[in-house]
Parts: sequence; C-alpha cells; structure tokens
Amino acid sequence: MPQTHVGDMFKKRQGNVLQKLYPFYLSNLSSKLEEFYERHCEAFYSDESELKEHKLEWTKIHREYEALLQGILEDFIEDQGLSVSKFMKMLEMSK
Repeated sequence: MPQTHVGDMFKKRQGNVLQKLYPFYLSNLSSKLEEFYERHCEAFYSDESELKEHKLEWTKIHREYEALLQGILEDFIEDQGLSVSKFMKMLEMSK
C-alpha cells in the first residue's frame, strides 16, 4: 500500500474518532456528573468568613472527579478499538 494511501486512511479514521468523542463524552458525562455533584455539593457550602484556604477534603473530591473523567475517556478509547497511545497520536495530529 502506498504511504499516502495509508496516511489518508489514518486521517479518515482520525476524523471519525474525533467526531464521535464529543457526543460520547456528553452522553456519558451528564448523568455521572450530576450524581457526582449531588454527592459532594455539601462539602463546598461554607461560611465564607471561615474559609481562608482550601479544605483538604476538596483534594480528595478533586481526585475522584479526575478519575471519573479519565474513566469516561478510557471507555471511549476502548469502544473505538484504540490504544491510549494511538488516540493521543490522533489528538496530536489534529492540532
């Protein structure tokens, strides 16, 4: 197969995958985020006069939030039959 043909096939696959990312992310994210927010909203309500720095509890919640987002993205990559490195290459090439 000529190199340009392989490159064209990669670009087409890249476009298809990246076009699917946003709808997948939104469809899987909204309900999970709503549940996450409801579970943790009380931790962020406080009297502003007592708040001089971030609470340690917020770090734990932030890590949980990052893990949630990462898991959704990993599910997408897996559903597309890609490796993380191949997906990252597609993102880099789309700049």
